[in-house]
Amino acid sequence: SYRFRKWLSITAGLFNAPFSMENRTREYATTFMERSLAIRGLVVPYDMDYGVSLWGEILDDRALNYEAAVMLGDGIDRPGEDARADYMARVFARPLTTLGDALFFQQAQIGLSLRHGERDQSFVAYDYPSIATNQGFVLWQPGYVDSLGRVTHVIPSGAQNAIGGELRLPIRMPTGAVFDIRGEAYFVSNNTREAVDGFVTTNTERLGRLKGVGWYGEISWW
Repeated sequence: SYRFRKWLSITAGLFNAPFSMENRTREYATTFMERSLAIRGLVVPYDMDYGVSLWGEILDDRALNYEAAVMLGDGIDRPGEDARADYMARVFARPLTTLGDALFFQQAQIGLSLRHGERDQSFVAYDYPSIATNQGFVLWQPGYVDSLGRVTHVIPSGAQNAIGGELRLPIRMPTGAVFDIRGEAYFVSNNTREAVDGFVTTNTERLGRLKGVGWYGEISWW
């Protein structure tokens, strides 16, 4: 990373993708030991990726922040599987910072994230990421055995899109205790194809789409 100005910095290499508040929060600062399953399972299955990001603080007191990145999009283990990149951007604001020094005014935050990418079926032959808990309990897996006994893989193919927002409202009580209310919601629509094991690069059985809304709400107190 290198900081040219307060409003312009650059990061290159392997880093957390600039999409969603939770994915951009460092591990030591997350509320729980693991990130929300909705985020790491559906919204940002590759939490870290290779790429280049421009970011900065546009207004004083970090009132408006932006991140824009070009990422390889295939995760840590498969850098540059095809020649197509993912484009991501996140903007978040703390619009009440000028109204006072209380925690609510300084840290109340609202933001928006969006992502668009493409997967070339001529080169991408890996399975779509599974959705599973950190303990290994699988909620959805990218494959099945069809009526002929063939193992069929679900593979990312074509457009990969996501958009959504974030909200955080921390409130410090007169006793010193802090209530932290936060949540995020994202709509995900990723195109897929299905191919029989052994023929994933030469044949496609059918096309499909994995889409839905991933969200969480959280209230914490300390």
